[in-house]
Formats: sequence, C-alpha cells, structure tokens
Amino acid sequence: MKRTRARGIEVFEGSLEAIEDLPWHSFDLVTSWDVLEHTAQPREFAERAARLVAPGGWLALTTLNRRSLAFRVFGTKWSMVVPDHFTYWDMGSLRSLFTSLGLIVVREETFGLGRDFVQWMDRIARSGRAREGPDPGDGVQAGGWDTAPGVVLFERALNVGFRRLGGGVGLEMLLRAPVPS
Repeated sequence: MKRTRARGIEVFEGSLEAIEDLPWHSFDLVTSWDVLEHTAQPREFAERAARLVAPGGWLALTTLNRRSLAFRVFGTKWSMVVPDHFTYWDMGSLRSLFTSLGLIVVREETFGLGRDFVQWMDRIARSGRAREGPDPGDGVQAGGWDTAPGVVLFERALNVGFRRLGGGVGLEMLLRAPVPS
C-alpha cells in the first residue's frame, strides 16, 4: 500500500461493507472474483459494489454455482463447501440480487468442471504419478489439479457445454449500470 500511495494513487483500506468515503458512481469497471461467497452480508456487499459503478459502467463477477455438476455429485462433500463460504448462488439468485439493484445483465454463464473431478482425472491421466507438492499459498491441495495437458483440454471442451447448459462450478456475470436519459 505504501508503494502505491507513493505513486500518487488513492488507496482505500478495509472491507467494502465498512468503508464510507468511497468515490461512489465513479468506476467504469468494478470486478469481484470469487468474493461474494466469502461475505457474511452479501446484499450489503452487492449494494456497495453496484454503487461504485458509474452510469454506463460495468460490474464483472464470479462466484460458486450451487447447481454445479460437482455439487450435484459430491453434495456436502464437495471441496468448495468450507467454513469461509457463507453463501452459495445459482444463476437465478445472482441475477435477482443484482437486477434488484438496477443493474442490467449483459452476459451470464457457468464454467469449470472443478477440482473434485479434475484431480481424479489428473491422477488417471498421470497413471498415479503425483505432481511435486503445490506452491505454498496457492490454495491447491497436495497433488494439484489441471496439470495433465489432456485433462486441461477435456475441461476446456466441457466448458463449451457448461456455457450452454450450465453445471460449471463457477458462475460468471457481466452487468451494466444504466445510463440516465
């Protein structure tokens, strides 16, 4: 933060829900990558994120899909069911939340097979040869995922279907703030 401020860039520290003196309605692009599921007050977080977007600006976000193939297969044993995930979303609930705040959905889709499947597939593709340990801090459990090229290609092909039919572990939504007439 110190180096950023030294460059003359204004920095706001704290949770989005707690900071009051933000430059509301002034950002052309606001992003939230896998944050919503970690917030204890998702409505308040969404209201503030939407309020940051300038008229005609964009909000792009991703979060977990509670209707994913992985959740349907693994249920509460899905690796994404963890204590720091307070909420789980589907496309309808996510759309409802953000359109109620006046944003317009431009694109929505699901993506990703998920590590629960990919780790299993990777083990088969590698015939039991495990990758050397994960990079500390990358959040990857021992053995990793997406390491065998064939598995990566397979997941990319599945993403085509997930975009059309749903079922991916992630939800992606692109929203736009209306321009006053």
